[in-house]
Amino acid sequence: MLSALADGSAMTAGRVDRGALTRTAARLLRARPCPRGAQVAAVATARKLVSLLWCLLTREQDYAYGQPSLTRHKIRTLELAAGAQAAQRPAAHRPTRRPSH
Repeated sequence: MLSALADGSAMTAGRVDRGALTRTAARLLRARPCPRGAQVAAVATARKLVSLLWCLLTREQDYAYGQPSLTRHKIRTLELAAGAQAAQRPAAHRPTRRPSH
């Protein structure tokens, strides 16, 4: 699948074009169905993630490897989407030019 996306058509200005990824995945699945091992691996990965989430939720713990700055950014984005006021940025400090001699 990586070779199918190597041309970069799924990436646009640093953002992922989900339509291109979906089309590529569908094309690959039509060309060659997943072997049973890939399905087993997908189920095992999903089970591991669900187990992790269950433990975190039942113990009321935070994810130990989370990035606080990323979490703050996501929460602020949600607040702005909900209608919170945007912060006023101070005017940029511009150094004065020195007179040329």
